[in-house]
Amino acid sequence: MFSFKKSSDTAVVSAGQSSAAAEPIVVVDVGCRWGFAERFLCEKCQSTFKIFGFDPDAAECARLQASYSHLPHGYVTCVPIGLAGSPGQRNLYVTKEPACSSLHPPIQYLAEKYPALDCIGLQEIHTVDVTTLDLWAYKNNLQAIDYIKIDTQGSELEILKGGDSLIKTIRCIDIEVEFNPIYEGQTLFGETDTYLRSKGFVLWRLSNLVHYSLGGQQLLMPDKNSVCFDTNVRLESEAYGGQLFWADARYIHKDVIAPRLQDSTRRQRDLLLFEALNMRDVVEHMNRVVSII
Repeated sequence: MFSFKKSSDTAVVSAGQSSAAAEPIVVVDVGCRWGFAERFLCEKCQSTFKIFGFDPDAAECARLQASYSHLPHGYVTCVPIGLAGSPGQRNLYVTKEPACSSLHPPIQYLAEKYPALDCIGLQEIHTVDVTTLDLWAYKNNLQAIDYIKIDTQGSELEILKGGDSLIKTIRCIDIEVEFNPIYEGQTLFGETDTYLRSKGFVLWRLSNLVHYSLGGQQLLMPDKNSVCFDTNVRLESEAYGGQLFWADARYIHKDVIAPRLQDSTRRQRDLLLFEALNMRDVVEHMNRVVSII
């Protein structure tokens, strides 16, 4: 049993690392085009983490796998298959920018009238095999996921639901959320937020709030944007016109920041994960909670 006093937290991480990492800390990146493992490439992570990336583009997966060939064997695995809410075959709508391809057809009006969304212009339609996160994990004898990032242009919620038996094991989720549709039939922020809260997650941060305007007019607004942190920090920036379409959301399971003692191994795994994610505020929160119990 480790002591959880704040003054010894650094020692606890070092002493507990080997036992906490008896089972790898599992990272899953759904929509991994362009590379995804960079934040986990340090030697400390290589001895503790195991990373899986998904993309239905087999050629892109092969390219990525080759780019990580210098890493220990099995540390990064690129999986050339699409994830969805149920197994089978789906249409993949391939767009002008391949990273914007989706299981949902892009809204062509937006591609034509919003210059910043020219990238979603439809190029072709492919049929691809898809499976669920639960089925894939079962076939690969994977019983837990610690961190997942999902950026799949509108199918994020169905992918989460396809991993329903695993979601209780997840500690942190990075997910792209849409406030207004860019693809036909996609789910929006309210639905995703409601689902994740029902599974015990709390919203930690919204970042990269993206606005688009008809014709791409950059209209400077009279009021500034402001972001506040606690009582003494208020950051202001110029604001431009346009409708909010999407953002990046970060969710944390409420047990991570709960004001109660956790299993020592679980806590050490959480510390290692959030340190790797450079989430210093979460690590500090965990340490402060422990110090006041």
